[in-house]
Amino acid sequence: MKTRVSVVVPCYNNELQLADCLQSLKGQTVAPHEVIVVDNNCTDGSVAVAKSFGAKVVKETKQGIGYARNKGFNAATGDIIARLDTDSIADKQWIQAIRDAMEDDSVAAAGGVSYTYELRQLPSLAYGIHRWFNTFHERRMGGLVILYGFNVAVRKKVWEQMVDELDEESLNEDIEFSVVARKYGQVVRAEGMIVGNRLREFMSPKKLWRYWKADGKVAKQLRDEDTERE
Repeated sequence: MKTRVSVVVPCYNNELQLADCLQSLKGQTVAPHEVIVVDNNCTDGSVAVAKSFGAKVVKETKQGIGYARNKGFNAATGDIIARLDTDSIADKQWIQAIRDAMEDDSVAAAGGVSYTYELRQLPSLAYGIHRWFNTFHERRMGGLVILYGFNVAVRKKVWEQMVDELDEESLNEDIEFSVVARKYGQVVRAEGMIVGNRLREFMSPKKLWRYWKADGKVAKQLRDEDTERE
């Protein structure tokens, strides 16, 4: 049986970008097993948009990306759970690339490659912004592969093991997810998992500040763990 990939999209009031995201999933060379949109108390037309694309909608009343992510992941029935944000535009080979990246059973989770969607006509710049951020971020974290929520996949069986270790209100859910996932197998960067992201969302000052604060805290924790092992 072919590997089934469930796609989870947490959503809070982003109906226009959600439509673009779901449209990109409609155009996949390999169809997802299911698409789950998590309604995190939307008051706009996001739920109607999700249903118009045939997505399964689940409700999470606790506000926050960690709660919404967990609700969607727990509802997923595929062998692999992939996640996009509402502002993500998946490359048409995205689902196939996830399957390829996780063909080896030792891979617990995979993170993809992103570019700035508004700059897609200038590939070197569009990809360059994200690669610079990713390289800087991972070096600051001592080489930890960061699994950004806007383009990530994890095995269902790994998720079921790691979910109780996650804090829904953590300072940065991406970093926490990355640290926990590596306990259960390899965490890899998959060059074929490509998505476009909106510049405004990616470069949000609030989001960048959360990364900066969490980086320092977690980097020290990882260094201390490495020292203890030595």
